[in-house]
Amino acid sequence: QVLGISQAIAVAGGLGFSLFLMKDGTVLACGSNDRGQLGVGDTITRSTVVSVLGISNAIAIAASLYHSVFLLNDGTVWAVGSNQYGQLGDGTTVNKNIAFQIPGLTEITAIAAGYYHSLFLKSDRACRKLVGCRF
Repeated sequence: QVLGISQAIAVAGGLGFSLFLMKDGTVLACGSNDRGQLGVGDTITRSTVVSVLGISNAIAIAASLYHSVFLLNDGTVWAVGSNQYGQLGDGTTVNKNIAFQIPGLTEITAIAAGYYHSLFLKSDRACRKLVGCRF
C-alpha cells in the first residue's frame, strides 16, 4: 500500500511519477518532478505523496511522460509539467510547476495524455468533438 493513500478512486502513471485521484476530488502525487509535473510549485522529486496545489473537485486525471492533466467537475481542464511541444495547451512552450486552467476549454467530459500531447473530449448539443493541443 502506498503510504498516505486511502480512498483513491483513480490512479495515473507518468514517467517515474504517479497521480492519485482521491474520493474528495483532490489529487495526490509522488515521484519524479523534474519538469514540475507533480504540481507542487517546484521541481524537487518526492518520495512520499504530496497534494497537487490548486486542484479540487477533480473527476479525472491523466499523466504522461512529463506532464499531468486534471478534469474538474465543472468541465474545465487544468494542466502542469513539461510544455516543450505545447502539450499543456496554453499557446506557449514554457514548463509550469503549478497547475493552471487551460484557456478555452469548457464542457469537457474526458481527458487523455499522450507522449507529447493532450486530448480532450468536448460535449455540446450539436456533436462530440475530440480536441488535441499538439503543436
